[in-house]
Amino acid sequence: EFTDIQISIDATSKSTINYQWQVSSDDCTTWEDIEDSPDLMITGLLNSNGNAYELVELYAVRDIDDLSDYGIDFSNGNSTDPYDWFDNITSLKAGEYLMIYQRNNWENYFDLSGAIPTYKEEYFYEASRMNSGYMNVVLYEKVDGVAKKIDVYGNLDESANNSTWDFEEGWAYRKNGRTSSTVFSLNDWKMCNGCVDGMSLNSAAANPYPIMTFRNPQEFAGPNTNTLTINNVPFTMHQNKYRVILSTPSFACGNDVASTCSTLTVSQ
Repeated sequence: EFTDIQISIDATSKSTINYQWQVSSDDCTTWEDIEDSPDLMITGLLNSNGNAYELVELYAVRDIDDLSDYGIDFSNGNSTDPYDWFDNITSLKAGEYLMIYQRNNWENYFDLSGAIPTYKEEYFYEASRMNSGYMNVVLYEKVDGVAKKIDVYGNLDESANNSTWDFEEGWAYRKNGRTSSTVFSLNDWKMCNGCVDGMSLNSAAANPYPIMTFRNPQEFAGPNTNTLTINNVPFTMHQNKYRVILSTPSFACGNDVASTCSTLTVSQ
């Protein structure tokens, strides 16, 4: 667990070969295309005592030179467009955090006097919408001028109020070793609904918000090459199946070819 692996294939053709790696969580029946993991992901959300502080914690998986290509949206149902793009922070280094806040003195809620990771912060008034149950959160990246969803918290087709992912006066935090996903899975998150109710400081809670403690993000790299790399493989990938689809677009009559189905074994 949390090691890196590579899956490779050898192929030859008189034409250029295109590769598309795919993953299956069943018995090689249904397949999903794999994409490069985004550079930015959601790692935590907080709705503190009396709705005094609302935070969204983001984590840079790789260096990001231009954060204006990213945006965030808060909704209580279906999310369609980014509410706004980041414009105050220009860049992040891999391993740094970006704290999205609504109240300027949010740092007073935490004890940040010890050794903590490097972080930057950006004011977002829209974060206050979490007070009204807008706990479906979407992270966007601008790709070729179009907003693309790269990570989500919550089932975007349903109201977050009283849902299994509702964290009113509490928090949600992504488990170590998990990756960004546009399909929400509660199993990827630690939930603590109501656990900071009545607490004027995070440290006073029996189960405080684990600020900036996310580690070992799982990453996909090279899904359109002959070698798929998976970094920090979590145990949740145990028994996943992988294959690659090979195509030769310059040959109009050429058929796509699928490799055999390979099973990943992960030991704890």
